[in-house]
Amino acid sequence: MPGNVNGPLAPRPGQGGWTWYTGAAAWYLRALVEGVLGVSARLDGLSVAGDLPAEWDGFRLRRRFRGATYDIDVHRAAPGEPPGRSVDGRPHSGAALPLAAPGAVMAVRVVV
Repeated sequence: MPGNVNGPLAPRPGQGGWTWYTGAAAWYLRALVEGVLGVSARLDGLSVAGDLPAEWDGFRLRRRFRGATYDIDVHRAAPGEPPGRSVDGRPHSGAALPLAAPGAVMAVRVVV
């Protein structure tokens, strides 16, 4: 993820630079968390896609959002275990997770 890409009038058009600066690290993290893990911040709250790459059994992620901490556990269902979502042990069906108060810790479990 370059910090800049040379334009058409540059000596080397299309060349990217500043690929390992500190700002790029944040973009790599965002690409991983949002693109691979499917956890993204939205206006109405934190969204968890609940998909897994075919080779994965699951993942755990601790994500801070608007001052609260979300402990997220996404895993494949065990035999006989129904898919679904829960927040602090209660079933949840909304697209976005409920907003937690700043300083609170919320346990999110997604079974796919």
